[in-house]
Amino acid sequence: MRNTGSQIKIGWLVACAVVLLWWTGAYGLNDEVSPALKSEAMIYVIVAMVALSFPIGLVWTVVLAIGARALHGAGIELETSLWIGVILYWLSSLGMGYLQWFVIVPRWRARKHATAE
Repeated sequence: MRNTGSQIKIGWLVACAVVLLWWTGAYGLNDEVSPALKSEAMIYVIVAMVALSFPIGLVWTVVLAIGARALHGAGIELETSLWIGVILYWLSSLGMGYLQWFVIVPRWRARKHATAE
């Protein structure tokens, strides 16, 4: 039987995958949904990934928003397809959340327990 840490990791990865698959099914591949609504519905992916990767997901999203605003203010427009934007955001949030929950936090806890003994 797998240990609890592996089960949590698999559950977290599945939850992240469900977010992307749900958006893809409900909006991305739905021909009845307008491109504007698909774009606006990306907020569901953002909110879900911020929740799954909190607190680093919130920081990452704010950094991306500030960066995009700064580029826009400088007259630089990053035109990309909605699909690329959703996938890149999802992958970056997945990576940041994974690093936070399954690399950094376990090392921090191990170090904390080692110094407490």
